[in-house]
Amino acid sequence: MAIRGGIVLDHRQRDIESCWRDAFGSINGWRGPKLVWTTDERDGAYTCFFDSAFPKAAIQIQDFTAQPKP
Repeated sequence: MAIRGGIVLDHRQRDIESCWRDAFGSINGWRGPKLVWTTDERDGAYTCFFDSAFPKAAIQIQDFTAQPKP
């Protein structure tokens, strides 16, 4: 993800399970200093964020909802 001046200039959606498989998701936008996005994976839905106030913490998982077992 490329961010400059609080604006997302470029991004690639990737599965947090693996950097080799594309994933579906969307950028929800800025909530204060946090950039929040969601992604749907095989095992469930993740809400992730990057906190610009603490950049060394990197990308963090805020919430996970597991897919129901068939």
